[in-house]
Amino acid sequence: MDNNENNINNTSNGRKKNGLVIVLVICIAIIIALGGYIIYDKDVFNLSKNDPKESVNKNEDSSNKASEDNSNANNGTSNNEGSGNQNTTTTTTNPQYPFDISKCSNCDSEYTYELTVNGSFAEATLKSDNKTVWVNIDYDTISDGGHTKVNNKGQKGYTLTFNKKVVDIVYATYGIDLSYETILFLMEDGTVEFLPIDDAAIKGQIKSYGQVENIANIVKFYPNISAGVTNGAGGYVTTFAQSSDGTIYDIMTILSKTDNYPNGA
Repeated sequence: MDNNENNINNTSNGRKKNGLVIVLVICIAIIIALGGYIIYDKDVFNLSKNDPKESVNKNEDSSNKASEDNSNANNGTSNNEGSGNQNTTTTTTNPQYPFDISKCSNCDSEYTYELTVNGSFAEATLKSDNKTVWVNIDYDTISDGGHTKVNNKGQKGYTLTFNKKVVDIVYATYGIDLSYETILFLMEDGTVEFLPIDDAAIKGQIKSYGQVENIANIVKFYPNISAGVTNGAGGYVTTFAQSSDGTIYDIMTILSKTDNYPNGA
């Protein structure tokens, strides 16, 4: 009787121990599962995220992209890569440097500085307001050239006033014929106006003759260009004008074909 009771108790205890083990295993499994979920959700072991090399590369890519964008902005361009529009927009600027004496770094304040150009027949001075040009004509020199139609004698000054700013002036020549001497005015909008000295003196109208046709966006003059014959003797002297896209024009050849000059239209 006692043996049977002991066997029953041992069996009951064994079952209880087995139940505790099963419960403990289940609890451990739940804890491991929860821990794994937390680690995955928080990206604790995401090596690519915490890789310092990849982080540096991403920063460099961002820096390079920002640098490229800034460069494009400074150059007036806009890249539309990645969008439906693959066009590149370019903003054209006019790189003129007007004659502005206030920009002089070492000029003496006791003096007045003005841009003056001259030739055989005349002299021109660009005043500080950049809208006034003073022109002095030597009528005696013009008369000595055989132009009997010139009524004035001696020297006489004229004031030319422009609606737009004049950024530069040049005294242009063409070959050896003094009848082609011309004052060119580079305007702030890139156009060029002209004053043919000989024709203006004969007609008695010392003023701008208007814009030179078929040129635009001019930024610079090149006076006293020597044009020599490539295979032979001879040549002439002229004046060039250059536009913002780099195109160069023989501006005196263009003007010589107008009726303001001896052999013009």
